[in-house]
Amino acid sequence: MEERNLLRTIIDNMPDCIYAKDSSARKIVANPADVKNFMGCKTEADAIGKTDFDLFPHDIAASFFTDDQTVLWRGQSIINREEKVIKPDGEVRWLLTTKVPWRDFQRQNHRSGRHRT
Repeated sequence: MEERNLLRTIIDNMPDCIYAKDSSARKIVANPADVKNFMGCKTEADAIGKTDFDLFPHDIAASFFTDDQTVLWRGQSIINREEKVIKPDGEVRWLLTTKVPWRDFQRQNHRSGRHRT
């Protein structure tokens, strides 16, 4: 439990956007930077269970989803890719994105990621 608290403290205090998704591409973790900067949500609870199609314009969400599927089902990481994102207020941001696969204790495939602006 102490390791979990340590990890969550680090995730929540990173300036980078850090998140994790389940095998259906729904957010299961979203740190404050991710919630604040890109999703138009007020809290992590607002983001949990949502997909990129709920949070971004369709063309951007479709691109993210394609990447998610590559990471999830092929096990291929995406490291330091530049990506364009349009925030809900119309602001254009460029990200340096890393997405990596991980498995839970039941060996279920999931995906986690990081964005740096």
